[in-house]
Amino acid sequence: MEPPKPQSSTKSIHEKVFPAEYENVWRALQLSVQRYPIRLNDIDRGVLETDTIKGDRYYVPPHLPPQNTSGKQYNILFRVLKGKIEGRPATKVVVLKRIERRRDFFSTAEEKQSDGLEEATLLYRIGRELDIERALAKARK
Repeated sequence: MEPPKPQSSTKSIHEKVFPAEYENVWRALQLSVQRYPIRLNDIDRGVLETDTIKGDRYYVPPHLPPQNTSGKQYNILFRVLKGKIEGRPATKVVVLKRIERRRDFFSTAEEKQSDGLEEATLLYRIGRELDIERALAKARK
């Protein structure tokens, strides 16, 4: 008998640890996703989720031509966790993107694998917002 083959996950999870206070990272996350429709925004639980993004609002990387996105939809879930690294505050952001595609109205949705570019872009934006905040705080002193 052959051993069972591991199933490939269709969920794309990206994470990054930022050496910053939880509230500052949450504010940077808010600024980074301000163009997205938000379904859930809970700072106390550290959860932010976008509403379902369909068709014409579908993310296409800038280096690729627009694609046919009919039937595709996705949402992005952010988990923000408090922590410390060597006694200093640190905050971990986990990004999970769930993509579904429906062939027609009656079919069940099939999950698709993300290329990870949008998630990496969002984590980069959060880091840049934190850098801008630090630079402004330094300039004020």
